Amino acid sequence: MQDFVNILSNFGFPVTIACYLLFRFEKILSDLTKTNNELVIKNTALITEISSLKDTISDLKDSINRGQK
Repeated sequence: MQDFVNILSNFGFPVTIACYLLFRFEKILSDLTKTNNELVIKNTALITEISSLKDTISDLKDSINRGQK
């Protein structure tokens, strides 16, 4: 019994702090993951938009080049 009390007194506080921090950071990490996923979706949409703009610019260049001939 004395060994158990000794172990508890040596490791109880650090374990309690670690558990507290894990529970506290869980919400922060969840919010960070949600924000990261939203950024990935927005980045994908932006890449699609840029690709579309490149195609439009290419078509305009072709149209201008055909008009100059």
